[in-house]
Amino acid sequence: MIIFKQINLICFILLILNVNCIKKSGSMSENIIIVEGIAEVSKAGLVIEGVMLLDFPEKEKYKGKYVRAAGIIDKDHPFKLNKYKKGEPVNQGFDMPVMIKIQFFEIIEK
Repeated sequence: MIIFKQINLICFILLILNVNCIKKSGSMSENIIIVEGIAEVSKAGLVIEGVMLLDFPEKEKYKGKYVRAAGIIDKDHPFKLNKYKKGEPVNQGFDMPVMIKIQFFEIIEK
């Protein structure tokens, strides 16, 4: 009887570990992109090689430095410019990809 309970416990633990592995592998399917270049500062955030890092903390500190960032790119963000229609107000926004879920950020010494 005790051996049967131990086997059930081991099976339960293995099932939990298997479910956690499936969740992790599903999130890895998102494409992580690495951008590298000279950081520029804009009103909305830090720009590296045409990719916006929104609301990046202390963005002025990285201005003009060679940096590398990795994260997930979102091309359909809420700040995307819509086509201008005559008689309507001019849109505020930008038409570049936005990096979300930044995985890492570093300054590269050259």
